[in-house]
Amino acid sequence: MWLRRLVVVLVLPAASAACDGPSDDGGEGEGEGEGEGEGEGEGEGEGEGEGEPVSPRFVGVGYGGRRLTSATGETWGNDVFEVPDGGDDDHLLRGACTGHVGGQTIVLAVGGSQRGRVMRSTDGGATWTVTVDDQRGWIGACAVNADGIVAFVGSARSGRSLDGGLTLVDHATHFLPEGNWQMRDVIVVHDRFMAVGDTGVTTSTDGAVWADPSGPDRLFRIAHGEVGGVDRYVAVGFSTRATSGDLTTWSEASLPDGRDVVFAEGRFLIVGGGFRQTSGNGVDFSQASQPSLERIAVGVVNGRTRYVGSTFPDQRRISDDGETWRDVGRDDGNAIDDLIFVPGR
Repeated sequence: MWLRRLVVVLVLPAASAACDGPSDDGGEGEGEGEGEGEGEGEGEGEGEGEGEPVSPRFVGVGYGGRRLTSATGETWGNDVFEVPDGGDDDHLLRGACTGHVGGQTIVLAVGGSQRGRVMRSTDGGATWTVTVDDQRGWIGACAVNADGIVAFVGSARSGRSLDGGLTLVDHATHFLPEGNWQMRDVIVVHDRFMAVGDTGVTTSTDGAVWADPSGPDRLFRIAHGEVGGVDRYVAVGFSTRATSGDLTTWSEASLPDGRDVVFAEGRFLIVGGGFRQTSGNGVDFSQASQPSLERIAVGVVNGRTRYVGSTFPDQRRISDDGETWRDVGRDDGNAIDDLIFVPGR
């Protein structure tokens, strides 16, 4: 399905960051950094290698080019960064995504500021290679569809990759009614890409051509779930919760400080500054107090659902039910800006 391309890549130096304890990532221990596997990793150390099976794990990315992994969310390894005290600059990694391309699991991290960047891992986040470094503006998010197409969205730009994140093609500038179009999150539902951002919601079937945005603006994140066999979408923004069943008609409600939203175990879960909101139907929400979370990811660990969250600057928390949280790590290093779960293969 894929035509593999040989490319020259630039590897940025990384300084090791402190881990919160011994790694539980199946041998990816503390201080390994950006080791060379049998695949694309460069440097010293050991990775799982291109094409090798990748075990399930959580991956975090963030400021200063920080990357780290955990098998359970409790202890973290492969914790590296490029610069300390990172800011909103070209080192910032704003988002991450994962998928299966050409028989292997890939993990991509995207970001930048004036420049755009993509980093790629084929060993579950143990080692990384810079594949894209351009001057088109930052990339905010990415998503991989069932055909292995990767869609990228960001600041006044979109693009896609047809080779698993090695190169970006079909660069385009979209939707500029009064300046910048900034899309901040993208997901795949029924093989269609859906992105949200400052000018609303937009969709694409191929990651290259996008519809005009509509619906609520100033959105951060979006989640999809099937409730009683019916599609429901929930998006959160600066002070807005928006819900829809068709991505055309939206209902809006005020939200105190919503930061992220996921769908897991048959319900939507919104987290933010000291609260959570839950809904089983994507329409009616209940609210409760809880520790603050900026980002949240959900995965299955040892046969059980595990929720992992983080908040600024670097407080990580875990939960088995999305309601009762336990602090598991904090080093006050570069803040995490996105968390994903890599199912493995």
